[in-house]
Amino acid sequence: MGHFQPEPKLTEKARPLPEFKFAELEFEALDPAPWSLVSAQDLPCHRTQNVAKTMVASSPHSAIYRNMFALGTLAFIGISLFMVHEFEEIICVRPYIKRHREDKKFAAEMFVAGGDKNYPSTESIALMIGEEFVLSVIIMLVGIAVGSTEIVLAPFIAFTLHLIPHALEALRFPDWAPGSRTAVLLLVPSVAIIVAAIMTQPIQPLWLAVWTVVIGMLLLANLRLMHMAAGSFAQKLR
Repeated sequence: MGHFQPEPKLTEKARPLPEFKFAELEFEALDPAPWSLVSAQDLPCHRTQNVAKTMVASSPHSAIYRNMFALGTLAFIGISLFMVHEFEEIICVRPYIKRHREDKKFAAEMFVAGGDKNYPSTESIALMIGEEFVLSVIIMLVGIAVGSTEIVLAPFIAFTLHLIPHALEALRFPDWAPGSRTAVLLLVPSVAIIVAAIMTQPIQPLWLAVWTVVIGMLLLANLRLMHMAAGSFAQKLR
Protein backbone atom coordinates (compact mmCIF):
# COMPACT_ATOMS: atom_id res chain seq x y z
CA MET A 1 0.00 0.00 0.00
CA GLY A 2 1.20 3.37 -0.85
CA HIS A 3 1.89 5.89 1.74
CA PHE A 4 -0.65 8.68 2.02
CA GLN A 5 0.99 12.02 1.70
CA PRO A 6 -0.99 14.82 3.20
CA GLU A 7 -1.56 17.92 1.07
CA PRO A 8 1.09 20.48 1.98
CA LYS A 9 -0.15 23.46 3.82
CA LEU A 10 0.09 26.71 1.96
CA THR A 11 1.98 29.39 3.68
CA GLU A 12 0.77 32.94 3.74
CA LYS A 13 2.87 33.85 0.73
CA ALA A 14 1.83 30.81 -1.30
CA ARG A 15 -1.93 31.24 -0.84
CA PRO A 16 -3.68 31.72 -4.21
CA LEU A 17 -5.00 35.16 -4.99
CA PRO A 18 -8.71 35.61 -5.00
CA GLU A 19 -10.34 35.62 -8.38
CA PHE A 20 -11.78 38.88 -9.59
CA LYS A 21 -14.21 39.13 -12.42
CA PHE A 22 -14.14 42.29 -14.40
CA ALA A 23 -17.29 43.51 -15.90
CA GLU A 24 -17.14 43.59 -19.63
CA LEU A 25 -17.42 47.14 -20.80
CA GLU A 26 -18.57 47.88 -24.27
CA PHE A 27 -17.06 50.82 -26.07
CA GLU A 28 -18.61 52.35 -29.13
CA ALA A 29 -16.04 52.18 -31.92
CA LEU A 30 -15.19 55.48 -33.45
CA ASP A 31 -15.60 55.73 -37.16
CA PRO A 32 -12.11 56.33 -38.56
CA ALA A 33 -13.40 57.51 -41.89
CA PRO A 34 -13.92 61.19 -40.98
CA TRP A 35 -10.47 61.38 -39.41
CA SER A 36 -8.79 59.73 -42.37
CA LEU A 37 -10.07 62.48 -44.62
CA VAL A 38 -8.14 65.12 -42.62
CA SER A 39 -4.41 65.25 -43.30
CA ALA A 40 -1.75 67.10 -41.35
CA GLN A 41 -1.43 69.62 -44.17
CA ASP A 42 -5.12 70.57 -43.76
CA LEU A 43 -4.67 71.62 -40.15
CA PRO A 44 -4.70 75.41 -39.63
CA CYS A 45 -1.29 75.54 -37.95
CA HIS A 46 0.34 73.61 -40.80
CA ARG A 47 -1.27 75.85 -43.42
CA THR A 48 -0.01 78.91 -41.55
CA GLN A 49 3.55 77.54 -41.53
CA ASN A 50 3.38 76.80 -45.25
CA VAL A 51 2.13 80.31 -46.00
CA ALA A 52 4.93 81.82 -43.88
CA LYS A 53 7.56 79.72 -45.64
CA THR A 54 6.17 80.70 -49.03
CA MET A 55 6.19 84.39 -48.11
CA VAL A 56 9.82 84.18 -46.90
CA ALA A 57 10.96 82.25 -49.95
CA SER A 58 9.18 84.61 -52.36
CA SER A 59 10.16 87.82 -50.56
CA PRO A 60 12.40 90.04 -52.71
CA HIS A 61 14.30 91.13 -49.60
CA SER A 62 15.30 87.54 -48.78
CA ALA A 63 16.68 87.11 -52.31
CA ILE A 64 18.69 90.30 -51.91
CA TYR A 65 20.07 89.15 -48.55
CA ARG A 66 21.04 85.75 -49.96
CA ASN A 67 22.80 87.43 -52.88
CA MET A 68 24.62 89.82 -50.53
CA PHE A 69 25.69 86.90 -48.35
CA ALA A 70 27.03 85.00 -51.37
CA LEU A 71 28.91 88.07 -52.62
CA GLY A 72 30.23 88.79 -49.14
CA THR A 73 31.52 85.23 -48.81
CA LEU A 74 33.23 85.47 -52.21
CA ALA A 75 34.79 88.81 -51.29
CA PHE A 76 35.99 87.49 -47.93
CA ILE A 77 37.66 84.49 -49.56
CA GLY A 78 39.31 86.68 -52.18
CA ILE A 79 40.66 89.27 -49.76
CA SER A 80 41.84 86.57 -47.34
CA LEU A 81 43.87 84.82 -50.05
CA PHE A 82 45.24 88.21 -51.11
CA MET A 83 46.49 88.94 -47.60
CA VAL A 84 48.03 85.49 -47.14
CA HIS A 85 50.12 86.17 -50.24
CA GLU A 86 50.96 89.73 -49.26
CA PHE A 87 52.07 88.77 -45.77
CA GLU A 88 54.75 86.61 -47.33
CA GLU A 89 55.99 89.62 -49.28
CA ILE A 90 56.00 91.85 -46.20
CA ILE A 91 58.14 89.34 -44.32
CA CYS A 92 60.50 88.23 -47.08
CA VAL A 93 61.16 91.15 -49.49
CA ARG A 94 63.86 93.06 -47.61
CA PRO A 95 65.89 89.99 -46.53
CA TYR A 96 65.66 88.66 -50.08
CA ILE A 97 66.95 91.91 -51.59
CA LYS A 98 69.86 92.08 -49.15
CA ARG A 99 70.74 88.46 -49.84
CA HIS A 100 70.77 88.65 -53.66
CA ARG A 101 71.39 92.27 -54.64
CA GLU A 102 75.02 91.56 -55.52
CA ASP A 103 74.28 88.37 -57.44
CA LYS A 104 73.95 88.97 -61.20
CA LYS A 105 71.75 85.91 -61.59
CA PHE A 106 69.03 87.75 -59.68
CA ALA A 107 69.35 91.10 -61.46
CA ALA A 108 66.10 90.53 -63.39
CA GLU A 109 64.12 89.41 -60.37
CA MET A 110 61.30 91.90 -59.72
CA PHE A 111 62.14 92.70 -56.11
CA VAL A 112 65.90 92.82 -56.60
CA ALA A 113 65.40 95.02 -59.68
CA GLY A 114 63.14 97.34 -57.69
CA GLY A 115 65.71 97.44 -54.89
CA ASP A 116 65.79 100.15 -52.30
CA LYS A 117 63.91 102.55 -54.56
CA ASN A 118 60.63 100.64 -54.65
CA TYR A 119 61.08 98.61 -51.47
CA PRO A 120 63.13 100.75 -49.09
CA SER A 121 61.95 99.19 -45.83
CA THR A 122 59.64 96.56 -44.41
CA GLU A 123 57.46 99.28 -42.90
CA SER A 124 56.97 101.01 -46.24
CA ILE A 125 56.13 97.70 -47.91
CA ALA A 126 53.52 96.99 -45.24
CA LEU A 127 52.06 100.47 -45.72
CA MET A 128 51.79 100.02 -49.49
CA ILE A 129 50.16 96.64 -49.14
CA GLY A 130 47.79 98.00 -46.50
CA GLU A 131 46.69 100.77 -48.86
CA GLU A 132 46.15 98.25 -51.65
CA PHE A 133 44.13 96.12 -49.24
CA VAL A 134 41.86 99.03 -48.31
CA LEU A 135 41.30 99.93 -51.96
CA SER A 136 40.41 96.33 -52.83
CA VAL A 137 38.00 96.09 -49.89
CA ILE A 138 36.27 99.32 -50.95
CA ILE A 139 35.83 98.01 -54.49
CA MET A 140 34.38 94.73 -53.24
CA LEU A 141 32.04 96.51 -50.81
CA VAL A 142 30.72 98.62 -53.67
CA GLY A 143 30.11 95.44 -55.64
CA ILE A 144 28.24 93.88 -52.70
CA ALA A 145 26.15 97.05 -52.20
CA VAL A 146 25.02 97.19 -55.85
CA GLY A 147 24.67 93.40 -56.09
CA SER A 148 27.28 93.03 -58.85
CA THR A 149 29.12 89.72 -58.91
CA GLU A 150 31.28 91.10 -61.72
CA ILE A 151 32.65 93.95 -59.58
CA VAL A 152 33.31 91.63 -56.62
CA LEU A 153 35.00 89.06 -58.82
CA ALA A 154 37.16 91.52 -60.79
CA PRO A 155 39.74 92.22 -58.01
CA PHE A 156 39.87 88.49 -57.28
CA ILE A 157 40.68 87.77 -60.94
CA ALA A 158 43.30 90.56 -60.98
CA PHE A 159 44.91 89.07 -57.87
CA THR A 160 44.93 85.59 -59.43
CA LEU A 161 46.54 86.88 -62.63
CA HIS A 162 49.16 88.63 -60.52
CA LEU A 163 50.07 85.25 -58.97
CA ILE A 164 51.28 83.91 -62.33
CA PRO A 165 54.55 85.92 -62.57
CA HIS A 166 55.28 85.08 -58.93
CA ALA A 167 54.82 81.38 -59.64
CA LEU A 168 57.05 81.63 -62.74
CA GLU A 169 59.81 83.20 -60.65
CA ALA A 170 59.94 79.98 -58.65
CA LEU A 171 61.05 78.29 -61.88
CA ARG A 172 63.40 81.02 -63.09
CA PHE A 173 65.43 81.63 -59.93
CA PRO A 174 67.05 79.05 -57.64
CA ASP A 175 65.87 80.67 -54.41
CA TRP A 176 62.20 81.16 -53.54
CA ALA A 177 61.35 84.77 -54.38
CA PRO A 178 59.01 86.64 -52.02
CA GLY A 179 55.47 85.65 -52.83
CA SER A 180 56.44 82.62 -54.91
CA ARG A 181 55.56 80.06 -52.25
CA THR A 182 52.05 81.33 -51.70
CA ALA A 183 51.62 81.93 -55.45
CA VAL A 184 52.29 78.27 -56.17
CA LEU A 185 49.97 77.19 -53.33
CA LEU A 186 47.11 79.60 -54.07
CA LEU A 187 47.03 79.75 -57.88
CA VAL A 188 45.04 76.56 -58.50
CA PRO A 189 42.54 77.09 -55.62
CA SER A 190 41.98 80.69 -56.74
CA VAL A 191 41.25 79.61 -60.30
CA ALA A 192 38.89 76.91 -59.02
CA ILE A 193 36.97 79.41 -56.86
CA ILE A 194 36.65 81.86 -59.76
CA VAL A 195 35.39 79.14 -62.10
CA ALA A 196 32.90 77.95 -59.47
CA ALA A 197 31.62 81.52 -59.00
CA ILE A 198 31.20 81.99 -62.74
CA MET A 199 29.33 78.69 -63.04
CA THR A 200 26.99 79.28 -60.09
CA GLN A 201 26.38 83.04 -60.08
CA PRO A 202 24.41 85.12 -62.60
CA ILE A 203 27.30 86.73 -64.46
CA GLN A 204 27.44 88.66 -67.71
CA PRO A 205 30.77 87.72 -69.32
CA LEU A 206 31.15 91.04 -71.15
CA TRP A 207 30.75 93.10 -67.98
CA LEU A 208 33.04 90.76 -66.10
CA ALA A 209 35.76 91.30 -68.70
CA VAL A 210 35.21 95.08 -68.68
CA TRP A 211 35.32 95.38 -64.89
CA THR A 212 38.34 93.10 -64.66
CA VAL A 213 40.29 95.30 -67.09
CA VAL A 214 39.16 98.57 -65.48
CA ILE A 215 39.74 97.49 -61.87
CA GLY A 216 42.96 95.66 -62.75
CA MET A 217 44.36 98.81 -64.38
CA LEU A 218 43.24 100.86 -61.38
CA LEU A 219 45.00 98.56 -58.93
CA LEU A 220 48.14 98.46 -61.09
CA ALA A 221 48.25 102.27 -61.40
CA ASN A 222 47.75 102.56 -57.65
CA LEU A 223 50.65 100.17 -57.07
CA ARG A 224 52.88 102.24 -59.34
CA LEU A 225 52.03 105.36 -57.38
CA MET A 226 52.83 103.54 -54.15
CA HIS A 227 56.25 102.55 -55.52
CA MET A 228 56.93 106.16 -56.51
CA ALA A 229 56.03 107.33 -53.02
CA ALA A 230 57.85 104.49 -51.24
CA GLY A 231 60.94 106.61 -50.53
CA SER A 232 58.95 109.33 -48.80
CA PHE A 233 57.03 106.68 -46.86
CA ALA A 234 60.29 105.20 -45.59
CA GLN A 235 61.57 108.60 -44.45
CA LYS A 236 58.37 109.43 -42.58
CA LEU A 237 58.26 106.02 -40.92
CA ARG A 238 61.78 106.31 -39.53
